[in-house]
Amino acid sequence: MSGAVIWTLVALGLAVLVVRRRSLAVALVTAQALVLVGVALDEAESSGDVIAAGALAVRAIVLAGLFLLLVSRTRAVRPVRARVAPLARAGIAVAFALALTWLVPAIGLVSRDAERAVLAASSGNGADVVLEMSGVPSAVHQAFALARPGGRVNMLGIPSKTIDIDFATEIIFKGLTIYGVVGRRMYDTWHQMSRFISSGNFDPTPVITHRLPLEAVDEAMALIKSGDAGKIIFQI
Repeated sequence: MSGAVIWTLVALGLAVLVVRRRSLAVALVTAQALVLVGVALDEAESSGDVIAAGALAVRAIVLAGLFLLLVSRTRAVRPVRARVAPLARAGIAVAFALALTWLVPAIGLVSRDAERAVLAASSGNGADVVLEMSGVPSAVHQAFALARPGGRVNMLGIPSKTIDIDFATEIIFKGLTIYGVVGRRMYDTWHQMSRFISSGNFDPTPVITHRLPLEAVDEAMALIKSGDAGKIIFQI
C-alpha cells in the first residue's frame, strides 16, 4: 500500500470527525472502504482475491445503505450542536494519533526491534544463519540486515512480485551466501539416485508394477488413486 493511499485513508478518517452531517460521515466511511477495495483489486493475484475484494465492496455499499436508512428515520426535531468546534475535534484527533505513534512501540516487519535484539544477542555481529519464510519484501531486506558478515540467508518464502535488492550493499559487501530452499534437495537426490542405480547395487524393478505410454497418464493416475499400482514407468 503506497503512502498516498495511506494518507488518503487518514484524511477521510479525520474528515469524519469534522463534518456535522451524519449522511456525509457515512459517505466518507464508505469512501474509505472503497479505497481499500481498489487497493485489493490492484494487488489481486487470483480469482479468490478478486472475489474477496468484490465481497468487501458489496459489504461497504450495503452498510452505507443501512446507515443512511437509519439516519433518515432518526432525524432530530432540532439541529444538534456539538460543544467542540469541528477544527478543534480534528486537532484533538491528530494529537491523539501522534501520541499513539509515540507511545505504542513499532510492530511488524518494518520495526528494527528484531535487528536490535539479534545484534544484542550476537555481540553486535548478527546471526550466522537467517531463515526468511514469508517472501515479504521488507522481511527479505531485514533478513539480509540480520545476517552477520559472511553469514548465510536461507530463502524459503515465495514473493508475490519482483523485489528490488541492493546487491552491492545487502549481499556482496557483506559476503553473504544465499541459499534457495524448494522443500528438499531435489537435484542432489536425483543425481545420487541416478548414480546409485547406475552402479548396479540397487535394483528398482520389483516396485515397478506398470509400464504405460505417456498418453495414458489419466489411466496411470487412476491406478495410483485406486491403490493398485506401485511405481509406474512412462515409456516415451
